[in-house]
Amino acid sequence: MPFEGEVSAVGTGKLFIISGPSCVGKTTLVTGFFRHHPDYPLRRVVTCTTRPRRPGEVDGQDYHFLSMEDFEQKIRQDAFLEFTPVYGTHLYGTLVESVLPFLDTYHLFLTIDVHGMQAIVNSHARFASLAGRCVSIFL
Repeated sequence: MPFEGEVSAVGTGKLFIISGPSCVGKTTLVTGFFRHHPDYPLRRVVTCTTRPRRPGEVDGQDYHFLSMEDFEQKIRQDAFLEFTPVYGTHLYGTLVESVLPFLDTYHLFLTIDVHGMQAIVNSHARFASLAGRCVSIFL
């Protein structure tokens, strides 16, 4: 099916998961893709992190920057599709509300680490709507 601005039939959106080890260039690749193809019909999923904001980063655009307390509360509320500690210091995760409601309308681009990708691929029992809709690209 060729990509279109919106998904042509309800429930046919794909979740393209770009994953790889830390510092392999996942974010650089996706940022460059959107810079050179601003009209391409994919939506980027903004993930969450507990790490501090870097210069130039915008909350809600680069990441949802959460305190450790807020992140842990969302874990208790089962609000994450996946989450994982990175280097044992900071948590990263993808909110269910950032993905599932949009798959009926859009194709999505998600940039996460390998453990997060594995968690999503293994979560089909929990999130049946993801079955057959994930495309994993490993860098």
